[in-house]
Amino acid sequence: MVGAARTFATDQAALSLRHHLVEDFGGRGLTSSAPDVFFHMKLVDDVPKSQKEWAFKQLSVRGGAVCRQACRFAPRAVTLLNASHSGPAAAGRCLRSGFFAKPENRARAVSQWHGFAACLDMVEAREAAAGSTYDVVVLARPDLVWYRGVGPHCAHDLTRTTIHRGKPGWNSRLEWLLLMPRAQAAAILRT
Repeated sequence: MVGAARTFATDQAALSLRHHLVEDFGGRGLTSSAPDVFFHMKLVDDVPKSQKEWAFKQLSVRGGAVCRQACRFAPRAVTLLNASHSGPAAAGRCLRSGFFAKPENRARAVSQWHGFAACLDMVEAREAAAGSTYDVVVLARPDLVWYRGVGPHCAHDLTRTTIHRGKPGWNSRLEWLLLMPRAQAAAILRT
């Protein structure tokens, strides 16, 4: 689970994520019968932004509430950053027009991909400790409410990467849910 904690601190978001994604998808961890879960979350949200599809107010997220919710997943690793962005600064010399011309948009994008890679680092550390590798990696946002299950892993084609996106035209098009073979995870999450 990678991204801003936002609504993850609420039971509605955290419990729906646990039930409708983790438990419904199922699978086994490297050394347990339950799936292994990893969190890389930012506790500070961006300034409120207005986009075509939604407008939200900045949320005040406390680390204790987020940590309590994360513990319900019995995670293998948790990183909680007291920041809204992580990773290197995004240079803008090549990006002078469009969405990425704005420094805050570049920072958000770099931070998002940095979070993906940092979470994959946790997965790889777990694999090294267990002396085994996962078959599948699932990437999801921690701040979504899931109203129904994704279905068990055996019902998905896990030989290829599947991206479940927002509605066409929505700005948030990539990071809602990715199901990928482990062999493709590094190429996708370290782009």
